[in-house]
Amino acid sequence: MNHSEKGFTLVELIGVVVILGILAVFALPVITRTLDSSRNKMYVNDAKRLVSHAEYKIKANSTKIDLPDNGDAIVLSLRYLEASSITDGPNGGKYDLDRSYVVVRRYSDNLEYAVCLLEHEKNSGFRGFVLIKNADLFQNDVAKKITGLNESQAMHVNNITKNYINGKVSNFITGTLTNVYK
Repeated sequence: MNHSEKGFTLVELIGVVVILGILAVFALPVITRTLDSSRNKMYVNDAKRLVSHAEYKIKANSTKIDLPDNGDAIVLSLRYLEASSITDGPNGGKYDLDRSYVVVRRYSDNLEYAVCLLEHEKNSGFRGFVLIKNADLFQNDVAKKITGLNESQAMHVNNITKNYINGKVSNFITGTLTNVYK
């Protein structure tokens, strides 16, 4: 009577574990890059949506919002814009309602926009766009402009002043910051 043993030998099990380990070493960086890319796309899409909310708010509330004179700017905070669809950040945190805002500048008959969108991450500091022109959100390398900030750096972002904004978006805001809507 021939008894054949069913099951795996120790050598076969070790071989399977080694192969799985090798696959994991190569797959983990690819998965990490894919997740990071996805999160970065969410920052970009949320920043675009925030600008869209600002455009809508300006058109819908044209009598409540004092538009800037030619060359001047106003700031609309995320809190003021009441953009309920833009609350949760891609890294599990919440967007900061006061440190996230849209700068609107009048240039001739056109309005130009720049956005600051910061997520307060759960276990660390802040992440997002410090201040970026709306047109730059449509560039291929826009994800390189996403940055991380600690609490001290983020405090400066909350200080919405003409000098701060001029320093971040040169040749964009060259006039006077006329109003901040918080």
